[in-house]
Amino acid sequence: MGRKRTPNELAELHGRPGRRPLPVPPKTDAVPAAAPPPHLSGPAVAEWNRVLEATRSLGLVTKLDLALLAVWCSSWALFLEAEEALREQGAVVPGRDGGMGRSPWLMVRSKAVEQLARIGGEFGWSPAARVRLGTTAAPLRAEETPPSGARGRSGRALSLKEFLATNPDRPPH
Repeated sequence: MGRKRTPNELAELHGRPGRRPLPVPPKTDAVPAAAPPPHLSGPAVAEWNRVLEATRSLGLVTKLDLALLAVWCSSWALFLEAEEALREQGAVVPGRDGGMGRSPWLMVRSKAVEQLARIGGEFGWSPAARVRLGTTAAPLRAEETPPSGARGRSGRALSLKEFLATNPDRPPH
């Protein structure tokens, strides 16, 4: 199987003793926008829109990938439904024989997580998958990563930049 590839950023920092060129990320014709399939509803449609917006700059989703994206969104909606059911009913429920047993929602959640992990790996939606595919994620802007619980006088959540401006000697976490 061999060693896993080192991300291009780390290879640049550590140097390349063999002087081999770094791999170039593949070029794709990304889908700028696409309407969600009619069979998706609720959280699946919201996930469809979120993923297409987030991946637009990375160029990861092409026309050929839309069916797989629909499966991702369906799995995400199932995961959310299972989480909600487990929150309401609990992981242990009364069984048919009167004893206690595992909730069937545990299996639904587990299968949804498996599908999400597998599909996410194909799209490069994890750090390890991005290394394997030779892509990088768009870096978060300071405005997108506020420290947890940081609030201004109005009660509005502060951006990281605002937090550091008002608390220069206090770490954000």
